Amino acid sequence: MQKTGKVIWFRDIVKEEGVKLRDSAGSLVPPLCWVTKWFLNSSPGGMALDARTGKTLWKSGNGPGAYATPGAVSNRAEDPSRDPLLPGS
Repeated sequence: MQKTGKVIWFRDIVKEEGVKLRDSAGSLVPPLCWVTKWFLNSSPGGMALDARTGKTLWKSGNGPGAYATPGAVSNRAEDPSRDPLLPGS
C-alpha cells in the first residue's frame, strides 16, 4: 500500500451509530488497531470497525462507553492474526 497521507475513510459514529458521549469532552479514549480492525470503547461493551473500509463490524449496544482504552489479550499462539479477546465482546 502506498502511503499518500490521504484520508481513506471517515465516520461520524455519534450520528451514524447513535454513540452517546459521556460528557462534553467527547471521546478522549484512543482506539486499538489489531490486524484489520479498529476497536473503540464507544458503547457499553465497545465496537469494532473494519480498518480498510470503516464499516461497523459489531457494536455491543447503545449508551456511553467507558474511559478505558480497549486492551488486547491473546491466547491464540497458533494464529496471532486472529482477533483479540476483549471484555464485553
